[in-house]
Amino acid sequence: MLSPLLLLAMLMSLDLGWSNVLAAARNNMVFWTASRRMAHSCCAGLCARLGKALVGSILLFGVAIGTPKLVAALSGMKPW
Repeated sequence: MLSPLLLLAMLMSLDLGWSNVLAAARNNMVFWTASRRMAHSCCAGLCARLGKALVGSILLFGVAIGTPKLVAALSGMKPW
C-alpha cells in the first residue's frame, strides 16, 4: 500500500506542463513552421545527452571521493 506522501510525490513528478520540451503537443504548436525539423533534431537527443551527463557526473564524483581513499590505502595511512 502506497503512503499518501509517496503518492503525492509520484503525482507531482509527472511533467504535464507547458515547459516540458519533450511534449509532442507543445512541439507541434511551437515549431509549426519549417524549423520543426531542426528543432526536432535538437530535442531528439536530449535524453541521451542528459543520461551521459548524469553518468559522467556520478563517475566524476566517485573519482573525487575514491582517489584520496585509494591513495591513503596504498600508502598505509588511515583515511579520514
